[in-house]
Amino acid sequence: MPLIRKKEFLSSGVFKMVIDAPHVASTRKPGQFIVLMTEESGERIPLTIVDSDEDDGTITIIVQIVGKTTTCLSEMNPGEELYALLGPLGRPTDIKNFGTVVCVGGGVGIGVVYPISKALKEAGNNVISIIGARTKDILILEEETRLTSDRLIITTDDGSYGMKGFVSQALQDLID
Repeated sequence: MPLIRKKEFLSSGVFKMVIDAPHVASTRKPGQFIVLMTEESGERIPLTIVDSDEDDGTITIIVQIVGKTTTCLSEMNPGEELYALLGPLGRPTDIKNFGTVVCVGGGVGIGVVYPISKALKEAGNNVISIIGARTKDILILEEETRLTSDRLIITTDDGSYGMKGFVSQALQDLID
């Protein structure tokens, strides 16, 4: 059974978890996901694979607490085992050198965009990332995204950090 290695709350209601999953870590590609169960009678939930460490045999997921299963998962701690984990699933994102690319994510969606921007950077692209959240306090993966981007634009709905507004407005400004 998959063992939880680390758990860290990133903001209120959002946490990062590192899980032993050697097969997934060695075969996953950006854009793929896992399905996990916390207990035998629990529901199956899909979660994006945010990162992996092939040498360590681990994957990283980011979870927003929104229901019974994500609440149960948030209450689990390092050393505990998940009932089941299946993956990698889904069609990987097409990664190649396109030239200049823009990757846009808001809220927990930043966790979906991060592995794609990382792979696009590794493929030799000029990566412009736009990430945002409602407030500075709940912005996630800023430093990680900064490391995979040639340019990083940050937005917050309330203007507490970066540009005031939505990621879609920052994208429109960039296009204009």
